[in-house]
Parts: sequence; structure tokens; C-alpha cells
Amino acid sequence: MKKLVCCLAAFLYYYGAYAIQADTAKKTVERKPRQETTDPYRLDYKDVFDNMNYDQPLRPQVHYTPLTGQIADATGLVKYKGTYHLFYMSDEWSKQRRDNKNWGHATSNDCIFWTQEPPVTNSIIDNRPGSGSGIVDWNNSLKLRRGVEKTLVVFYTDYGRGVALAFSNDAGKTWIRHKANPVIPSHNDMRDPNVFWHKPDQSWRMVVYESNGIQFYKSNDLLKWDFLSRMDGFYECPDIIQMPVGGNEVNKKWVVINGNGAYYIGQFDGTKFTPETSMIPLGSLIFLYCLYNVCVTNLKSSQYPYKYPNCLIDFKRI
Repeated sequence: MKKLVCCLAAFLYYYGAYAIQADTAKKTVERKPRQETTDPYRLDYKDVFDNMNYDQPLRPQVHYTPLTGQIADATGLVKYKGTYHLFYMSDEWSKQRRDNKNWGHATSNDCIFWTQEPPVTNSIIDNRPGSGSGIVDWNNSLKLRRGVEKTLVVFYTDYGRGVALAFSNDAGKTWIRHKANPVIPSHNDMRDPNVFWHKPDQSWRMVVYESNGIQFYKSNDLLKWDFLSRMDGFYECPDIIQMPVGGNEVNKKWVVINGNGAYYIGQFDGTKFTPETSMIPLGSLIFLYCLYNVCVTNLKSSQYPYKYPNCLIDFKRI
């Protein structure tokens, strides 16, 4: 009986938050049939139990790692009320991302000591979700604020439906899928939505990968997105940041970053990015992948991109 209670508690801890609070809509969703596969990298219960001790010879003790399983792209990095939220691609039950691919979640007050939180997505419901981004809805664009807490929002790739979002009204403790999902239906191998605030016209922008290129979208409410422009010649996980040249806040340039760290420097007018350089590789001796900036201050993003969370992540203010 005691074992049954423990198993039930563990199930609710990991899956209850989103299983109970899924925001369901009265509309038909066509789902791809789930393919049963044999995962040679799958962890058994003994592996999982042993991993939870954090005492393996090669286990990082400073860099964040989850209790068990595989960890990959840092995605949806947000700071809110002194708490850093680290979202990351993960599979708790495998050494690779296979049948239980998910968004993991961890929180910290100092970026050194981390608390692992329940996953934000579900491998089956969200069709083995892929990368995305996270924001704080400071201006209540979604109109979902309840009480004193601002709404936290994550955008992720639902490989069966398209770009989807989940939101939190309790500072990231629990997450609810929006009933309007997908906010952009899947097409042209769309994935990796990166959402940011565009201050000049007080609205939101999304840069997302589509068919060997990236596309820009605009929204006022985070739900209805209008196409703006496209750039060809990219390979997934795009990002865009504005940086001062030589520390000069008057002279700023925009940088569009590819998934492998290569980048363009140029101008972004809110609709179209105009490159002023050819694509600049990061360097043959440097391996970075899936770079993301960090949303740390009110309607602003950090100037500094970051790599996988297995490497030390520093959150910087501007």
C-alpha cells in the first residue's frame, strides 16, 4: 500500500499540474498516430533511482542537470520576481530524447542552486514537443492575468499541430495550455518559435524557422499572428537581439542568429531584417548550438545568448 501511495504521489507531481489544468477547447484536433518504438537508450527503474543520488563520477555538480534522463536545448529562459526559470528539452526515461520528449523546468534564485519543477509539456498530448521561447506578459496582452501575478507564457513546437502556447497565473508553479492552440497551424516544417517585445510599436514579434529559412510574425494579443517577412538560408532555432555597438546606446545593431551560432548583423524595422553583412560563422573551434537570449527585465531581453544548460548559464541584466 505504501509503495502504491508513493507511486501515485510521484505521478501527480510530474503530470498532475498540466493533466488536471489543461485548457481544453471544443474543437476537433487531428493527432498523428503514436508510433511504438524500442528505445535502446531507455532507462530502467534502477537506473532512474541511482541517478537521483547526484553522486555519479561524471555528474556535474555546478552546471544544472535534471534528476534523471537526457537534457538538451535551453529554451524559454525567463526571470520573474527574482526567480530564474530554466526550461529545457529533456527525456526523463532515456539517455536520448525518444518516446518521452518533454519540456523540463527548473527554478533558481542565484543560478547556482536549482530546484527541478514538474515538466511543462507532455510527450503524447503535445506531440513530442520541440523548442520555443518564454516571456513575461507584462502588459496583459493575453488578458489572462489573475490577481497580482503577471502571466508567464511559453511558446513551443507541437509537431502534430504547430506553434502552441501554455501560460501560468501563479508565477510558474502550474501551466495551462491555451484553448486557442495552435496559434499558428503547422506548415512548411515550422518549428522553434521565438517571441519578443518590439518596443517602437508596442507589440509582439515572433521569429520562427520554416523550410530552410526564418519568418517574422506580428501580434498584439499573442494569439493572432500576422506574417511580416522571410529570410532564406537558415537552419532552425533562430533568435534576434539588438545590441549597442561598442557600448554606444545611440548606435545599435540587430543580430539574427542561426541555430549553429552563425549570425547576420543589420537593421530590423519591425517588419523586415536587412543584413549589412554576410552570414558570419561563430568559429570552427567553437561548438555552440541553439543559442537563446534571456528575458530578464521589463519588456526587454538580455544582450547575451546562451548555449545548452549542461554548460554553465549566466543570466545578465542590461
